[in-house]
Amino acid sequence: MGALSAYSVGTVTPCDRKKTKLLHPVRHSSCFYRNRYQSIFKCRYIDQGLRPPCSQGDAEQHSELVPANSDRRSHERFMDPYLRAGKRLDLLISGLGDGEDELLDSTLMEQSTETKLGLAVLAGSLVAGAAVLCCVLLDLDPAGGARLSIDSLIASGIGLCAAVPLCVFKNALWSETAFQELPFLEDLQNKQVDEFRPILTNLSKPQAALVLACEVLPTVLIVLPAFTGGVSNMLDMYRQSFDGIREAVPETIPPLVALTLTSLLSGISKLIDQGPTEEEYDVIKDALDNADRYYRVMTGPGEDTMDAEDAFRKVALLWLARRQVAARFAAAVSSFEVFYLGLLWFETGDLMAPLVAAFAFNAVDFANITNRIPNESSQ
Repeated sequence: MGALSAYSVGTVTPCDRKKTKLLHPVRHSSCFYRNRYQSIFKCRYIDQGLRPPCSQGDAEQHSELVPANSDRRSHERFMDPYLRAGKRLDLLISGLGDGEDELLDSTLMEQSTETKLGLAVLAGSLVAGAAVLCCVLLDLDPAGGARLSIDSLIASGIGLCAAVPLCVFKNALWSETAFQELPFLEDLQNKQVDEFRPILTNLSKPQAALVLACEVLPTVLIVLPAFTGGVSNMLDMYRQSFDGIREAVPETIPPLVALTLTSLLSGISKLIDQGPTEEEYDVIKDALDNADRYYRVMTGPGEDTMDAEDAFRKVALLWLARRQVAARFAAAVSSFEVFYLGLLWFETGDLMAPLVAAFAFNAVDFANITNRIPNESSQ
């Protein structure tokens, strides 16, 4: 966490967050960039013997922070390059894509509750069916040792107790304090809200819980019994094929190797999903290469464009750095969750323990997501 804090110099204020709450991450970049570069503004003002205001809005509300001998118009012109850079970056990023995803999201959002629940159950059933089929082909237990027994009930209690630290951690990530200390968390959580908004819109709490079950149960089945169990089974067969390896390698090593591989793959997939796309890299690179030409055309002849070009370069590079840090954080959390659930499964020998744990800490995210979606529709 300490390494991540190096990228978290800027702080999004509650006032700014209220205005930009639940929008796509790039759509509230101007507020973040403004705060991120306040230190630069302050240094410039101190060099001139002035007291820097926090922002343009604060300068209007608290005029005593703006020196009497300062020209308000020049102050606004001084702040504008970073604000304009953030707005230009917003336009560049929001213009990417062909609009098909937005069309599908809007179509799903307009569907009836019964249709949404039916789609969720159908998708979950297909994934769960694929996991069961893989287990059958590999001669594995699709239920992962879970049975209608007292032992499975005890395993469920162990999983619930083991989920408490993760539930506390997950809930803390949605707090205002976490947003202030690690601003990139808001990007990740806004993306979660955007992903689930189409299907969770207009659903009640019990209906959202059904969607959660359709998300968690198939995922646990495909990750643990099917993939991790299959890889562990193959590694164990290889270990037993050679006497020297069987004697030198304990039988607990293949499951741990399989679980480590699964957790790493989970982290890599999250890193790719949350990080900047190749299209975003290309459009930002082209914009940076043509920044001098763009601002010469936009400002007109005879005007100095160095401040605007420099502001856009800093804003664009900061946006990329923030997305990369957010992706690394999400990848680390995803890898840890998978490894933690796998250890619960190995230690208890019953899939109910990781399944209940996964339901518990994912329910924390779902509760925060569903609490935000009605607020959006009412605004």
